[in-house]
Amino acid sequence: MGQTKGDETIDRKELNRTIVTISKLLKENYISESIGEKMAQHVKHKHRENEYADLSYKALGKALTADFREVSGDIHMSASYHLKKDSPNESLFSEIGEDYGARNNYGSTEVKILEGNIGYYKISNFTLFKFFEEAKEVTQNALSFLRNTDALIIDVRDNPGGFEAIVAFLVSHFVNTDVGDLQEYYCRYSDSKSKISIQKGLSSVGFREMPIYIMINEGTGSAAESFAYIMKHLDRATLVGESTAGAGNGSAFFQVTDKFRIQISVCETINQVTKTSWEKTGVIPDILVDNDSIYSKTLEFARLRGKNNREVKETRAKKAITQLEQLMEKPDVGLTSTEISESIKICNRAGVSQNTINTLGYKYLREGKNKVAEIIFKTNMDLFPSSPNTYDSYAEALFANGNRSESVKYYRKAIDLAKEQNHPDTQIYEQNLERILIKE
Repeated sequence: MGQTKGDETIDRKELNRTIVTISKLLKENYISESIGEKMAQHVKHKHRENEYADLSYKALGKALTADFREVSGDIHMSASYHLKKDSPNESLFSEIGEDYGARNNYGSTEVKILEGNIGYYKISNFTLFKFFEEAKEVTQNALSFLRNTDALIIDVRDNPGGFEAIVAFLVSHFVNTDVGDLQEYYCRYSDSKSKISIQKGLSSVGFREMPIYIMINEGTGSAAESFAYIMKHLDRATLVGESTAGAGNGSAFFQVTDKFRIQISVCETINQVTKTSWEKTGVIPDILVDNDSIYSKTLEFARLRGKNNREVKETRAKKAITQLEQLMEKPDVGLTSTEISESIKICNRAGVSQNTINTLGYKYLREGKNKVAEIIFKTNMDLFPSSPNTYDSYAEALFANGNRSESVKYYRKAIDLAKEQNHPDTQIYEQNLERILIKE
């Protein structure tokens, strides 16, 4: 039988060239110039002592990885057999084969609601840059499913990391937009800085106030650690489990030869709150729990906090609805559109749902208070601009108030939005528009 790729022995000439190139890359690119130099000298010394002689590519990768980490203490450092990708077809096929992507739903591998109305979201990895748009859509859909839970558990145990921008996208759902920058990354070799920041327009009151628990363990690394570290130091989550891997540096791959590559930590991570990172120390949990008990303990904590959160939301919602009912007892002539709209917004912030607000609008429409209903539907549409139903209801109120042209306009918006979303009520919206067109 022939040898498996990577198991063939490296000849002396190629080994010399490999070690020389690696030493140069370490000195030029590692975060710390002095540590990069130490790793380079260590590798060259072992080469002179023939400790890498007669090794296969795979064996050399293991030996160099151990040597890099022994000197630097940096678990992002590695070396491995890796064929250079020459042709576009080979490159595409190889990339599909060697990364996750759609095969594991861009990292969002489990989303469910547990007993006690507790949301559970398993993120197995933070995918790659080329999958950013797909990952955003999947993440958004997962969070939409979980938004009405009373507490949320995010499981990043054994998540090895990935792309930092998706971390910022996820965090943006849970914090105020005034947080701004989250982390900065400094690369010595290019003397350049980059950063990740909060993306505006993603945060909602429900998620900003929701109790969040993040499960971590020794297998949580890199970008997964970044997510847990950011949420911890923004006081937006309670971390449960074990201290994480301690891979705080940003890394890049360098192709050394046609058959060999190394991974080097090229960027230092600087958190905007702590002004440091979790490199080597790991992310420390708020509640230390052994790995076998992390899930059960976290669920126990989440259910308790979730119950309290639900009681607070229910009390707040009842108070807001009572205030709205008292406002509506005023004669129509004494009500202003601003008063009604602001009262509806207060209800929404208190946890009153889109459907409840819609039902309230129809109550006043049936009572003949068409102007009040129109204001309620308009406010609901502004609060939930992605819902076709809010446009449809607003269109109905506009028609009831004699504004036919605007009514047609918003019925059509409801239909267009419903078609984009493949909404099950699309035909109903079309029938509603057809009904008023017939009345012309």
